[in-house]
Amino acid sequence: MGEPNEPTTKVLSEAQLRAQAKRQEKLARRKVYGDLLVQGTNDSSIVSKRSVERLYGSVIAAANGKKAPEYFKPFVRKPQRRSPVINRGYWIRVQAISRILDEIASKSADGTIIINLGCGYDPLPFERIDNAENVFCIDVDYPELIKNKTHMITSSPEILEIIGPKVSPKHPAIGIQTERYAAVGCDLRDLKLFKEVLSSLGVYESNTTSIFVAEVSLAYMLPEFADPVIAETSAVAKSHFVLLEQIMPAGKDHPFARTMLKHFNKIGTPLGCVSKYHNTELQEQRFRDLGFLFVKSTDLWTSWKETDAKTKHLIETIEGFDEWEEFLLFCQHYVVLHASVSEITEETIPKVFKNENSLQIGALQDDQHVLKKFLAGAAIDENSGDFVLVGGTDTQRTNNANLLTLDKDSDLNIISHKLPARMCHSCVNVGDGEMLLLGGRTAPHKLMSDSWRLKSSKNKIYKWIKDTDMPFPRSRMAVSKVGKDEVLVFGGLEENSSQSAFMVYNIELHEWTPLTCDKKIISREGAAMCLNGNTGIVIGGMVDGAICPTAFSFKYSKNDRKIEVIDHVENVAFARYGSKAIYLADDQTLVIGGVSNDHVLGQTDTVISVSFDLAKTTNRPIPDSFYKECPMLVGNEIFERDNVVYSIGGGAVCFSFGSVWNGLSKFSLKISKSFNWELKSENVFEEKKEQKTHYSERSETSIETVSSITVSSWKNIQRNNIPVLIKTVNLGSCISKWKNPAYLKSKVGQQNVVVHESSDHQLNFQKKNFNYATVPFGDFVDNVFGKSDKKYYLRALNNQEPKEKAAKFVEDFPMLADDFQLPDCFEDVISNQHSSPLRIASPGTSIWLHYDVTANILCQIVGTKKIRLFAPSSVDQLAFPAGASSSTINNIFTEPSNETAYTCTMEPGDILFIPRLWLHATNPEKPSISLNFFWKDLENALYAAGKDVYGNRDIAAYENGRHAVQRVKSLFDNVPEDVREFYLKRLAEEMLK
Repeated sequence: MGEPNEPTTKVLSEAQLRAQAKRQEKLARRKVYGDLLVQGTNDSSIVSKRSVERLYGSVIAAANGKKAPEYFKPFVRKPQRRSPVINRGYWIRVQAISRILDEIASKSADGTIIINLGCGYDPLPFERIDNAENVFCIDVDYPELIKNKTHMITSSPEILEIIGPKVSPKHPAIGIQTERYAAVGCDLRDLKLFKEVLSSLGVYESNTTSIFVAEVSLAYMLPEFADPVIAETSAVAKSHFVLLEQIMPAGKDHPFARTMLKHFNKIGTPLGCVSKYHNTELQEQRFRDLGFLFVKSTDLWTSWKETDAKTKHLIETIEGFDEWEEFLLFCQHYVVLHASVSEITEETIPKVFKNENSLQIGALQDDQHVLKKFLAGAAIDENSGDFVLVGGTDTQRTNNANLLTLDKDSDLNIISHKLPARMCHSCVNVGDGEMLLLGGRTAPHKLMSDSWRLKSSKNKIYKWIKDTDMPFPRSRMAVSKVGKDEVLVFGGLEENSSQSAFMVYNIELHEWTPLTCDKKIISREGAAMCLNGNTGIVIGGMVDGAICPTAFSFKYSKNDRKIEVIDHVENVAFARYGSKAIYLADDQTLVIGGVSNDHVLGQTDTVISVSFDLAKTTNRPIPDSFYKECPMLVGNEIFERDNVVYSIGGGAVCFSFGSVWNGLSKFSLKISKSFNWELKSENVFEEKKEQKTHYSERSETSIETVSSITVSSWKNIQRNNIPVLIKTVNLGSCISKWKNPAYLKSKVGQQNVVVHESSDHQLNFQKKNFNYATVPFGDFVDNVFGKSDKKYYLRALNNQEPKEKAAKFVEDFPMLADDFQLPDCFEDVISNQHSSPLRIASPGTSIWLHYDVTANILCQIVGTKKIRLFAPSSVDQLAFPAGASSSTINNIFTEPSNETAYTCTMEPGDILFIPRLWLHATNPEKPSISLNFFWKDLENALYAAGKDVYGNRDIAAYENGRHAVQRVKSLFDNVPEDVREFYLKRLAEEMLK
């Protein structure tokens, strides 16, 4: 028998070897970059936890007779205060893990070893060591991160005192080691090194309880890398594993889950495990399959519910909060799991509900985007398709009213009125073409009692009339018309209020009457109420921070001024907060949306029907085709006409992942008595674009124009401080050369630039409807001058230090500098310039209304551009939030306004003088290139100290004044609302004198 054939080796050419090496190098770079992005998520997390430590720590510690330690302080140089919902979210994250560690430690007489996997800069080990005698802690993370953390530790005397003197590391991967702590630099995908280090530290041989903690760390790894780590930890004697990471209990198509996945994909750190282990059941089975004998899990909402009432109350006193829908959804999208190789107590498995009578639900249609949540509205005329929305919040609370109509020929108008801005209020149709608006709140715990009626004149022009205030402030109450002349109100009172849960308003007599109940009924907030005649039901709601899993039916007696409770039923399907209800035929109520504390309302049970006797509750599942784009039915308003239900507005801030805005959406559900809902595909719902609000005729005036400029005339223009358009100035060869994209690309090349990228032609800074993208200049120019589905806008930044220094055209684009020139009369502009950014925009890219604190000239070089300006005195009429230099108005070129607008169209060679504080917006008609020159024309002492990269930082007096205003407002916190408003108006009048 001959020798076996030897395997042949393919010989690669030099070119093939170079290509192979290049591919391997690229893969290595991509891996390093991905690892850095994952490490970057630690920075955001640690800053949020430091925010919690600063706000909550001292208050809670003082209430327990202790001094609050600051374990996060050495790891966060520049603390930031996070929003209330993020603060609560991170607080409960820390608490959930801490409680499990405390429980394990209490049953471990021989002490514990805590191994913090993917530790980041979290000071968990130092907190545990500082508060327990017999504990050894091991931090594990990327080598570079551990190197940085080691430096922070050695630079902090407080941390060094906690962990004790250093000893010789037992493995080269250990950055620092003491008798009670070790910091290990190890990529967890390197399982061999991981085992080596644990072995060197005696973890495998120890008879001590070992606790592996993974707080949103394994989540970024693919299961093929994460699961072997878990399996390895199950081989350790007396091993416990504590996991906290994202899940998708209602599937990847739930609006919160969609937003969460999009966020992590966008920042380059996709969640690796959530698709495979997307709910608590799969996570539990995962750990059983990987060697753990006993597993129990829950979500963060359960951890919040288990928090004692005293602590909850303390947190409530620290910062106002009532965005329960957003907090609850966040909590329900995080699993808290405890696995062990030894027995632990099992918990009850959540109930699973059967679906009955599946329904077909029509497709969502977005006709206009009214991006508001916690708004309210009602039909203004029961015989027409007219519907009025009022208030709510987008980037701030609003007071505007929007007219919607199903009748395209309607000429209904609403007269503008300065209603106090609000959210979480209620509206109800009261007949005769009138609507009643009730209460709401300005801020958490600042409820409102006012009442307004929208009334019609003979020519169908509507106006707001002040009506009788409610006896007590209410927010998130349920409201319904009862009979011909009364409005029934339930709930919405402040916690522990002694007032009647029900009250009734007589429409004709303008009188409020509290109602008695034959049984004790506690006021609930966020409940849904539905009436049929004088009989009604109330579903869900919240009492003292807990969602009620009950509903009750009742009968209202007008003569006795009494509520008779008919039945009281407990059903987990009723555990809803913020849902909406509409009465249907055959004693059925349709309940839509809200949130549940039992589970995430998803595809099967976001919509349910309830019999009026509360005996039968039926899930009405949403079809797959619709659910993938289904709006988040939270903070929305609904109404029904001709057996079609519409959902308007709503949405939620999805923690730090982004926001869901439903806009003005048609949630078309064709209802028949048998619940066979049909698709209503035609576009029958639209916003009245031209007649949303009745204004006086728009006042516009053309900007003053001059055809020549001298040193003397330029000084006069600046002195007058009024916009002036200077026509056809010689700006150099740029006028002809920059029209050619090829020329620009040849001069600038592929230098990276940061641009605004959006699918919306109306860029809005407040709503952030754009992304910042770093792209090569040449590719950007191709997109601007070519055909692209997206809009692009460049406002050039400083090339070297964009966060520290202002843009300077000559320095940032030296290759183009010789093409541009300014007449000699503008020498003072050049010598005193604060900044000079280059601007390039796609045609039709409208830039938001804003102001600059510095004066500037705008030089148009390529294309034409519409300009719209308003005097500084209009700032309080054009939706500028406090402290912001950008308006919330979506598009000032189309939005109506009573303010006088100064307009012009700039052409190549034109220069526009824009004085300081003049409000302005731009809209290029063609691909546009322009150049700004900003300069400070006030005394230097007036400007705020510190950085001002964009030239729009408000002056020091305003920044200091805002702090003073907050102090003045706080003096009135305990003053009745009407008295408060009276005196604050007087103070405002004094300030303007």
